[in-house]
Amino acid sequence: MLRLALILPNGDVREVQAEPGYSLLVAVQDAGIDTLPGVCNGCCSCGTCLVRIDQVSEQDLSPCYPGEQQILAKLSAGEKTRLACQVMVSSTLAGGQIRLLGKSRPGKHAGD
Repeated sequence: MLRLALILPNGDVREVQAEPGYSLLVAVQDAGIDTLPGVCNGCCSCGTCLVRIDQVSEQDLSPCYPGEQQILAKLSAGEKTRLACQVMVSSTLAGGQIRLLGKSRPGKHAGD
């Protein structure tokens, strides 16, 4: 298990245990944090599990595939923003700052 520091929307930091190889979304939900609803159950289609990952090189994260890129573009997500359902937990994340954003626009999903 790895220890990850998550920054909640209110600025509080919460440390959670995460299993390598699982998605970041699973780690957040397993910790009982409801900031990332993951309406599509991790299928990369709703955009409700937005996170910003700082202090980690993009090359060290799991690849951002075209489907995720489309969702991020539709949501006008900024740099270093990913869908937690597509980021796999690895030791690289343990040194990063993971800010939980959830839905970037209230009432909007990528499928809207």
